[in-house]
Amino acid sequence: MTKNKREQSPYLQALQALKLRILPEHPKLPLINEKLRRQLSGYRGECAVDYQLTYLPEKDYIILRGIRLYTGEHYFQIDTLLITLKFLLIIEAKSHAGEVTIDEKNHQMVQEIDGTRKVY
Repeated sequence: MTKNKREQSPYLQALQALKLRILPEHPKLPLINEKLRRQLSGYRGECAVDYQLTYLPEKDYIILRGIRLYTGEHYFQIDTLLITLKFLLIIEAKSHAGEVTIDEKNHQMVQEIDGTRKVY
């Protein structure tokens, strides 16, 4: 059973609105475009996970999306929380372009796109 609908974050909505209003020659436009691209990529990754979770039998699972919790000192966000009678599964979704590999020896994720290599 899905308890809430996935929505775009206020930050993503603000970036989309800003892009519509900013002049094409504004010096900050490339930075805004990059931030918007990353936010949209994350949102699309979360939506892709949501789609896959629709195949689970509703009666056996509770799915909570975009949860923001407070520890008493800090806030943290969970993309998706899958709840069953036996366990809780925290799902953190990412959507990266290019080829993504996991380097198990160095415990790193490596992204290669357009001849550029980025290590996480």
